Amino acid sequence: MKYLLVLFFPFLLCAENNFTVCTQNLYNYGEVKAVAKRTKKSARDLDIQKKGFVKLFVKADCDVIAVQELIGNKLKEVELVLKNLTNELNQASNKNFTYQTGNSNDIAKLGFLYSQNKFRKTFSRSYSKHLLPKINYNERNRYFSRGPLRLDLENITTSEKYSFYNIHFKSQSSFHLHDSSGYKFEFDRMQMAQALKDIASSSDSTTIILGDRNSKANSASANILFGKYDLNYFKENLCKLSDSREARCRDSVDNSSIFYSTFYNDPDIKDKTLIDDIIIDRSNSFKGKFNAVSKFDFNTGMFNSKREVSDHPLLWLKLNKSKDIPINKVSATKQKQTFISKIKIFLQDLWVEFLFQLEKNI
Repeated sequence: MKYLLVLFFPFLLCAENNFTVCTQNLYNYGEVKAVAKRTKKSARDLDIQKKGFVKLFVKADCDVIAVQELIGNKLKEVELVLKNLTNELNQASNKNFTYQTGNSNDIAKLGFLYSQNKFRKTFSRSYSKHLLPKINYNERNRYFSRGPLRLDLENITTSEKYSFYNIHFKSQSSFHLHDSSGYKFEFDRMQMAQALKDIASSSDSTTIILGDRNSKANSASANILFGKYDLNYFKENLCKLSDSREARCRDSVDNSSIFYSTFYNDPDIKDKTLIDDIIIDRSNSFKGKFNAVSKFDFNTGMFNSKREVSDHPLLWLKLNKSKDIPINKVSATKQKQTFISKIKIFLQDLWVEFLFQLEKNI
């Protein structure tokens, strides 16, 4: 037995160093009475959604999950909904998930579920009361329509520290409001993007922004969030907003980005109109499919669900702890990693089967 433990220990340790981040818009899921104010969903409809979400989370093998459109009038209502969702996920996944939520300026709130098998929480905060930067100096003070939720986690095995920012920017349409500018509230999202970029770029930890931008990746607000442009460029007439809500800037404008959209830049993701995203801190030089040297390599993917569960796909990003790799060795190393990954999966499955048979015979 001890020899088998020695054989499999490196693979088990490696599995602990890897983790998967997910984001899912819950499509008006929450407390029954609060949901009824927005849609005609019944308690049975919400139960179908809950079971559908759990299946998606297990399928993607999520360890950290950002959720949006969590409906509740009061924070306690949302916490109870998240608690019930977490309990069902724990039973289905055999992991020990817990949850985190925070104040919002809207009935639609944000939350996190994260595995305590891999992470411990070190900090959390809602930015619902964070003042947005102004485009015009004489405009009134404004805030996020739904305050971003920050969750800082520490990997129990590696002690790596991460800051996750869950976002749900203002929609292009509104139940009661009309954007007289004709830009479908893009200026609002630009202000929110600038504020969140400023907040997230000040973190000392590895930063991951995930959630619903409510705009395409080529929009002005998205590119402000990535750090390619700055809101001041529009104040100073260095950039203008086009009819398609993209930034049209002078050649002299610096457009080097701080953050990186893993989905818009993934050549395997054909749908470039996604408004959901998982955005990584470019300063950490994630290797993945796109960069040469990094602390991590990563893979991305998405799962669609039935319309009755959500009108948004689940996005997942799998991070693998790795050593820095020289540029000229990336392609060869990628092939080697693929082969090694298959071996690891095979040995891990073999180990699980061994434990099952051992327990069965005791």
